[in-house]
Amino acid sequence: MFRTILSILLIASSAKAFVTNGNSMRTSAMLLQDQSMAFDEKVAILAAREFQLEEKEDKDVEQTRIWLNPDGTVTLSDTDGPKFVGYEGRWSMVDEASNPFRMLLYRKYGGGMKQIHSTDMGEFDYTVRREFKGDLNMIGSTVNVEGVVNLLDENGGSGYEVGYFALIDNSADLEQ
Repeated sequence: MFRTILSILLIASSAKAFVTNGNSMRTSAMLLQDQSMAFDEKVAILAAREFQLEEKEDKDVEQTRIWLNPDGTVTLSDTDGPKFVGYEGRWSMVDEASNPFRMLLYRKYGGGMKQIHSTDMGEFDYTVRREFKGDLNMIGSTVNVEGVVNLLDENGGSGYEVGYFALIDNSADLEQ
């Protein structure tokens, strides 16, 4: 319940980033999770949709346009966060009552400057690995996912919780 309220406050307070979502200002009373929906239906409803991924870690909030592809991969686009130079991501649903949505996202960033002196560090890159676990919520014909973000170590092991996320369905806005 706390995460739902936190996500609603996060959504309501966020500035318009990429695609305005008219449903993002709904109240918690309207966020009814459809428990009667079959597992396969939940998977199908997420596939091939455009979402706005809102990530909150510490005081930072980032918004990224993302597509959940039917083959289980993700496609990232515009972001108002740090610009990544590469990414790899997969999503799935697991048949569990709590947090059935899962997504692994590896984003590669570049840093530094060209080495001029022998003491300069030079250019380098690093990868940020995150695991997203969340619950699916239906609001009419739109779907949202909200949950926690976990840090992944270099071996892919789940570390600790570092923040919260919301996937906000942008499909309805594209149809208008």
